[in-house]
Amino acid sequence: MAETMIERVARHLCEREGGDPDEVRHGEGHASGRTWTGWQAYASDARAIITVIREPTEEMVEAGCGSWTRNCECTLGQITKAQWQAMSDAALAEEKFR
Repeated sequence: MAETMIERVARHLCEREGGDPDEVRHGEGHASGRTWTGWQAYASDARAIITVIREPTEEMVEAGCGSWTRNCECTLGQITKAQWQAMSDAALAEEKFR
């Protein structure tokens, strides 16, 4: 089964914290009897991150629209993988503290 974007981001967060995304974890206390993998512990954080980047900045829209006019109305069917990557690159370039 292909990873969802939530799983991809959650796996990255887990690994970044030094965890094993495939490690089976066992619940304690109120979660006793439950099990989950390492990445699943980060799924809610991943969902929050994706929710934030869902709304592009002005710079991202300009990067994604390329040669289109500044006020282009891009619909989901018109956004290509290359445009989304250009938009993501523009977002990463906005970082003030590297």
